[in-house]
Amino acid sequence: MSDQGAIINTLLQQVREVDPGLADVLLKMAEEIERLAAVVDPKPTVPKRSTAPPVPLPLPVLTASFELTRTNVILRWVPPTTGFLLYEVRQGSVWESATRLLSTGNSQVALDPTPVGTTPFLIKSINSAGDYSTDACAINVIVPPIGTFAITGLAIGNAVTLTWTIPESVFTVNFFTVFRDAAPISAQLRGTFFAIQEKAGGKITYGVQAEDIAGNKSPFVYTTIDVAPPEDYEIQTTWVSTFGGTITNGLFRDGVIYYNLNIFQTIEEHFHHPMFVATPAENTSPQHQIDANFPLWIQPTEATGEYIEYHDFGVEFSNTIISLDWLFENIVPTFTFGTQTQYAGADGVWSAVFTTPTIFASKARHVYVKFTFSGSDFKSLMMFKSFKISMYVKRENDGGNFVIPTPPTVGGDFVSFKKTNFKFIESITVTPETDIEAYAVYDYDAVPNPLGFKVFMFNNTGARIGGPISWKARGIL
Repeated sequence: MSDQGAIINTLLQQVREVDPGLADVLLKMAEEIERLAAVVDPKPTVPKRSTAPPVPLPLPVLTASFELTRTNVILRWVPPTTGFLLYEVRQGSVWESATRLLSTGNSQVALDPTPVGTTPFLIKSINSAGDYSTDACAINVIVPPIGTFAITGLAIGNAVTLTWTIPESVFTVNFFTVFRDAAPISAQLRGTFFAIQEKAGGKITYGVQAEDIAGNKSPFVYTTIDVAPPEDYEIQTTWVSTFGGTITNGLFRDGVIYYNLNIFQTIEEHFHHPMFVATPAENTSPQHQIDANFPLWIQPTEATGEYIEYHDFGVEFSNTIISLDWLFENIVPTFTFGTQTQYAGADGVWSAVFTTPTIFASKARHVYVKFTFSGSDFKSLMMFKSFKISMYVKRENDGGNFVIPTPPTVGGDFVSFKKTNFKFIESITVTPETDIEAYAVYDYDAVPNPLGFKVFMFNNTGARIGGPISWKARGIL
């Protein structure tokens, strides 16, 4: 009871001793006043406090590491001991301004490739209440620059071929760009070969630059070639291989050949490979292979591989340029390519072996090509995607003047070519050079090694006449 209540009870007892009836009336009045006061100004109810403890902030991630694969940046970290539900990864060095990348429940993420240099990332843990850890774990991903590589140029007349190696790069090389005297002439080449017929001769500097899937670019590599003036060498025919040749240490699947693989090895032999077991009898598992730093199931690969193919073009080409072109893609770099080419004419006499991708042949019908693929180590793996052989022939013009006798010769008057080494004539034009209206036509048998053609001239009535004409011819030498 409060002090005020005790005072009121004492006063009521004193009144009751004098006048009990008055005391009862005062008591009833006090009870009514208390009831009315409770209605007008009720006492507030104090809510009960929750007995559940608050969710503590999650512990921070303390250590993280990164790995660069051919296609990704892998971030890994050690999870906190307790108190976390998710992680958030951001790119940047200050959490508040860093770019949010993702949230995950795993302690490993695969991110897109990053530029050359240092790229900072931050990781925070998150508890069930959505609260972040106080501190962020910082990890700097360092990507080395793309290495340099070798380029080889060759010119036969005005036909130029370029070949180059694939540079060392942590990420997959996406394509190459070719430059002529600092100006790009071909972009996004997937292979390591380029050919061009130059329209003007002289000393020309060619450059090649690689670019990986992250957009990182290699240093330029250059070669300067002395190119002869054009001699009208043009592609006459191209044969594209369907990979029906002889494959050594390769596996043909879905139109490409995978090199360098031992396709005769059994599963048991593979997992008892001496590169990751002490003895052939030792019990082993795929983990032994991974621990030996061979993460792909097909590894370890073989040191070398070969592809050999022969093709008969069916006809003999004279004074021709034989050009090889191929396309491959590294899965695990790197590889060194070698080519050995021989040709033979219709007589079947084979030439010496050439190791360049472009060859001049005085006559060629049969072509034999051998590719050699040498891996830099026993992890190297690649796809040989296409291969073709092109025959370039030289086209030249001929022409002159001729006088048809009067009267003209029955069956036509024969005009001899001035150049006697044409293999085939592609076009002829004849033009009357008379003072009267006249028309000239020719008769030509499309035969190999032609010597000339017959010509006829008519007046405006259709009668054959004699007189001067001019003529032009274009063909393959």
